[in-house]
Amino acid sequence: MKSYKETIQSLNGVKGVKEIRARNYGNSAVVDVVILVNSSLGISAAHDISSNVEDALMREHDVFDVHVHVEPNTF
Repeated sequence: MKSYKETIQSLNGVKGVKEIRARNYGNSAVVDVVILVNSSLGISAAHDISSNVEDALMREHDVFDVHVHVEPNTF
């Protein structure tokens, strides 16, 4: 099974994963993640990537809830 980080990094538009925190919520997990995206993206595109991260973690890892913070990748 892929790790949370591997799942996130495999998604189109994600340039990196800066931080991941997970905690138990009953029998499930809640995940907080900070991702890096291209700094030239508009807010709508960045939001779409964030939504894809949420959906992938919920679908592939049975995560209860995901909170994504998006930061520009300036490298």
